[in-house]
This record gives sequence, structure tokens and C-alpha cells, in this order.
Amino acid sequence: MNIRGIGDKLAEQLVAKQVVKNLADIYVLTPGDLKHLMQMGEKSARNILNAIEQSKQNVCLDRMIYALGIPRVGRALTADLAAKFPSIDKFAAAGEKSFKPQDLGRRCLPRPANGEGTRQTRT
Repeated sequence: MNIRGIGDKLAEQLVAKQVVKNLADIYVLTPGDLKHLMQMGEKSARNILNAIEQSKQNVCLDRMIYALGIPRVGRALTADLAAKFPSIDKFAAAGEKSFKPQDLGRRCLPRPANGEGTRQTRT
């Protein structure tokens, strides 16, 4: 993501102050979250929040989903998910029931606790 105003120093502050714990937290920042940071005035905070809103329109959704670091979700699957959910808001609002096994593939599906459905090989 390339959000104007959020550079390395600001990102480090956001993480250090535990305002942002993961990438998705950037998209729910409020003016109150930013006002406690060093060298952050009201105008600067407003500019950053505007840039975050603009980035929602400019980001390639598949890259955004990939950047979330979801285990066993690679670039091919993120491209499929981005095609199914054409906006970050629709992706974020999608519940677990929105995902069908054919959407995710075998590697991403939860495995049964008793081991059924897993292939075992003889040694």
C-alpha cells in the first residue's frame, strides 16, 4: 500500500503505541487515534485520514488481501477472492458462510480433528 503521509516513522509510532496491531487497523483509524502521536496536528491527521480513504479506491484488492498475511492464502487465491468481492468493504463484510470450499481449495479448508479426509502414506 502506498498511503500518502504514512511513512516508516509514522507506521512505527502507530505500532509502538498499539494503535495499529495489524494492517487492517489502518482503515479504521480515527482523528483521536492520531492526535496522541508526535508532530500530529489536526490538519495532518485529517490529511492522513483522507489519504487512507483515497487508498481504498486505488489499492489493488488482491494485493491488499495478500498483505493481510492470512495463512495458506497465496497470490492466486487472493486474486480469486478479489474477483468475488470487488471492494475492500465487501470483502471485510463477507462472513464465513460467503466462502465455499471451491473458493478456497483443499489446503485452506479446516481439517477434521479426527484426521478423516487426510491422506496417509505407508512407510
